[in-house]
Amino acid sequence: MSDKVDFDLIKNKFGEVYSVMKDMALLNASAHLRSVSREGSCSADELIAFGKDPSWQKEVLEYGKKVCLADGRVLQRILRGV
Repeated sequence: MSDKVDFDLIKNKFGEVYSVMKDMALLNASAHLRSVSREGSCSADELIAFGKDPSWQKEVLEYGKKVCLADGRVLQRILRGV
C-alpha cells in the first residue's frame, strides 16, 4: 500500500476525488470532536479556538501550495476550482 495518489489513474475523475477528500476531512474533524476531553485531550472549546487561530493556518496553506507545485497537474485543477 502506498500513501501517494497516482493522478494519471484518476485524471478524469478529479471532481469525485475532491468530493471524497472533502468528506474524509469532515469525518476526521468529527472524530476529533467526539474524542474531546477524553484521557487528557483538549476540550471542545480549546479545539474550536485552535481552529479559529490564524497563526498556524498560513504555514499549512504554504505547505499545501508546495505539494501542489511539486505536481503541476494538481495545482492546475485547484486553480480551476475543480
